[in-house]
Amino acid sequence: MLFRRNKFVFNLHLLLSFLATLPLLIITLSAVFVQYQNEIIGVVNSSNLKVEPLDEKRLKPSEILENIIKKYEKIGFASMQISSLKDDALIARIQTTNSLQTLFINPYTGDIKEDKTRQVAQFMLMLHRNLALSFMQNDTARIAGKHIVAISTVSLVLLILSGIWLYMPLLRRGIKNAMSISFKSRGYAFLYKIHGVLGVWCALFLLIMALTGLYWSYGFIKNGVNKAFGLQTASMSHKHHKRAFNPLDSEKFKYIDEIYDDSNLRDTTLVVQGGIYSVRHDKGDERFFKVAKNGKLMEFSSEIKVEPNKNDSKFKTPRDVSRFVLSIHQGDVFGEVGRAIFSLVCILFCILTISGFMLTFKRINR
Repeated sequence: MLFRRNKFVFNLHLLLSFLATLPLLIITLSAVFVQYQNEIIGVVNSSNLKVEPLDEKRLKPSEILENIIKKYEKIGFASMQISSLKDDALIARIQTTNSLQTLFINPYTGDIKEDKTRQVAQFMLMLHRNLALSFMQNDTARIAGKHIVAISTVSLVLLILSGIWLYMPLLRRGIKNAMSISFKSRGYAFLYKIHGVLGVWCALFLLIMALTGLYWSYGFIKNGVNKAFGLQTASMSHKHHKRAFNPLDSEKFKYIDEIYDDSNLRDTTLVVQGGIYSVRHDKGDERFFKVAKNGKLMEFSSEIKVEPNKNDSKFKTPRDVSRFVLSIHQGDVFGEVGRAIFSLVCILFCILTISGFMLTFKRINR
């Protein structure tokens, strides 16, 4: 009976390996890039982040936007990150008719440099989420990619559990021997040990990544987790929504100068979208404005009323839960060490996969 059970588990492990390996390799390798994308982008763009400070006054935000319009003709959304340091470039994020762009702008001359790395970062993120099928501009392809990722993630959980089951006899003989690699071994025995040891060492971390990743794969899992925190997920259409493109009226750019006070320079983020303007400073305070009927700016509150949390938890909204799950998924909850370990496990997964296929090849040719 045990022999039949082990044979079934082995065949399941082998079958899932063949079916899910390619998408899992794409998911795990892209995860390493996504994990450190901000650091990578920062290094690549280091030369674009600094400018030569001039004695002349900085350009007004409206002048910056006008300069962007001259190059891109139409933009539907714009945010500007203005640093208090004189040698920092202004970072603008805009929506064009084709895509979202990040720009590095000299605040004295208005010279614009595009950030090409963001496109690569977006591609890697979509690889991780839906195998980049969303770039086909077809919602069916995006959903198919999302489901392939979800099914592959479930397969990874089954691969881990079945692998532990198959390696259990060796674990029972001695944990120390089962968890260490002997370089005296050769051939099939050496590959088996590498595959088994790496599998055991990586199992817990891979399970954490896989199970938390399912939070974004299936609505019922997200709803269940949110309910566990006493929150209700807002009902949304299943259709994938993109930010609507509504070209900004350049005549209204003058209003953004009114909400930006450069007399007391500090790190500031300005956002203009449609008829809404917002300003956020380095200390986190944020103010919102819109144009009144009389043509003047009027400040208003954008606060969204949230149902009070009966458990007095720090999780006030579903977004708070999502961020918490993401911090576990990426290892951020364990600090920089956690991020490094999770990334290393993703790389080791490749070795785990290669050793598994080499084992299968040697087994067939025995």
